[in-house]
Amino acid sequence: LGTAITKKYDDFLDKLYVGEILRFRLTANPTRKISVPGQRQGRIMPHITIAQQKKWFLDRTKSNGFKIVGTQENHPEFDIVNREWKLLRHKGSGTARLSCVTFEGILEITDLKKFKNAMINGIGREKAYGMGLLTVIPM
Repeated sequence: LGTAITKKYDDFLDKLYVGEILRFRLTANPTRKISVPGQRQGRIMPHITIAQQKKWFLDRTKSNGFKIVGTQENHPEFDIVNREWKLLRHKGSGTARLSCVTFEGILEITDLKKFKNAMINGIGREKAYGMGLLTVIPM
């Protein structure tokens, strides 16, 4: 009792700058939407292979204000450090499986506004189930 504390996140966000290099971790739910004939909305399907999951992540870096730092420009250095399926139980409607993939590596901030938005709002789907949280630490 009494051991939890709250800190202002604004102080951390205000110190970030374009060009800053940070170590990151992101646990996400890499998915794609598949069109279904005759239906207004498509089906959401998980990416299964490591290659698909890495491509899903790389496709979101620019729109979230960062790029992956690596030894070669064409082969950015980051890795998937965990892949698992979480079982979600829904009252009355059974269970669902949720693909959880954890990415780690080093990034460089390229667009401060977009990056802060990603830090505040997360990346990808299923945020209500703990996905999408981008965490960083200075190098």
